[in-house]
Amino acid sequence: MSWLKRKGLAVPETMDELYRTDPAAPGRLSVAEHLTHRGFASEHTETRFITEDLLNFLDGRAGGGWFAHVSCLRPHPPFSVPEPYASMIAPAETSAPIRHETLAEERVQHPLLELAYERATKEKFVTGQGDGPAADWTTEEVSEIRAIYHGMQAEVGAEIRRVIAHLKQSGDYENTVIVFTSDHGEMLGDHYLFGKFGYFDGAVQIPLILRIPGESQARGVIVDRFTEPIDVMPTILDALRLDIPSQVDGRSLISFSRGAPPSNWRDAAHWEMDFRDVIDGKPERDMGLTLDECQFSVIRDERYKYVHFPGLPALFLDLERDPGEFENRAEDPDYRDLVLDYARMMLSWRMAHADRTLTGMMVGPYGLVARSHADRQMRV
Repeated sequence: MSWLKRKGLAVPETMDELYRTDPAAPGRLSVAEHLTHRGFASEHTETRFITEDLLNFLDGRAGGGWFAHVSCLRPHPPFSVPEPYASMIAPAETSAPIRHETLAEERVQHPLLELAYERATKEKFVTGQGDGPAADWTTEEVSEIRAIYHGMQAEVGAEIRRVIAHLKQSGDYENTVIVFTSDHGEMLGDHYLFGKFGYFDGAVQIPLILRIPGESQARGVIVDRFTEPIDVMPTILDALRLDIPSQVDGRSLISFSRGAPPSNWRDAAHWEMDFRDVIDGKPERDMGLTLDECQFSVIRDERYKYVHFPGLPALFLDLERDPGEFENRAEDPDYRDLVLDYARMMLSWRMAHADRTLTGMMVGPYGLVARSHADRQMRV
C-alpha cells in the first residue's frame, strides 16, 4: 500500500476497497473498469511490486552467491487484474467447469462438501460480491471469473520474463537454478467449488518447471511421473552439490533431467488436509467430530484415489472410469478388495513418513551413527 502511495495513486484505506467491484457484475469488465477508474494499471500490482523488489535486491547485492524465494501471490483471490490482462482471455475461450448439472447432485458425494460450500463465499474470491455461496455462480459467471484468473496467470508469466531478461543482462542466467511452482491449485468452479479446499485433483495439481544450469540436454522435456513439493528442496541441494539431510522425505529430481530416472521412483502422490477450526469449533459441531478428526489423507496413483477420514466415510474414486471424480466407490462391493488394499497402503505410508527428526540415527558404542539420505531410499 505504501508502495502505491509513493507512486502517486489515491490509495483507499484497505486492499479490499482497492479491489471492490460492482456486486451486480462479478466478471472481468467490472474488475477492469473499476481498477482503471482508480488509476490502477499493470505496473501497480502485487506481482510487479514483488518483481521490482527482487530486481532491486539483485542490483544491490555485492557479488557472491544468492538465494531468493519470490512469492508472486497471484493468481490468488481476490480475482482481479488490470488491463491488458483483464480482457486478454475471452470467457468463451475458457473451459467449462467440471460438475454435475445441479449442486444438489454434487452434495451427495461426501459430508465434507457441505463445509466446503459454506466456506467458499463469493466475497472471498471477488471482493464486493457479498457473503453468498460461490456455488451459486452460474456457468456464465464462472467463465467470466476463469477469464480474469487466466489473465492473472498471464501477468505472472510476463513478470517472470522480466526477471529472466534481467538475469541474462547481468550474466547470472547461466549460473542460476530456477524453480517455478505453486503451493496449491484452484478449483475455479469445478464441482461448484472455489479455492484449495477439498480432495479433488484441481485443488492440488500445481505447475513445476525446473531450469538447472548444465542440464541443457533436458530442456523442453516433460516428465509425466508423480512429484510432490517435498522434492523441491532436495533438488535444489542436489543442483548445488550439497548434502541432502537424511530426515528429508522428498527426493532430488535431477536424475530426470539426465534421462535416467530412478527405478524405484514413487508411483503415487500423497497429500493431507486439516480442516479444523480451533477458534469456533464449527466443523466439530456440524459433523460430530473431535478436533483431531477434522482431517483427511489422500493416496492418488494413475488410476485410483483413496481418501481416508478418521471420523467420516472414506472415498474411493476410479479415475480411469470416472476422470471427473463424481462416483464414490468406497461402498461398492466390486471395489471392496481395492479399498482395503489402498487403506493398507495409506497406513504403510503414514507409518513410514511420520515425524522423523531423530530417525535413521542411533547411539552405539562408538557414538552417534546416522544413515545417509541415499541409504534410506534403499530397501534392505
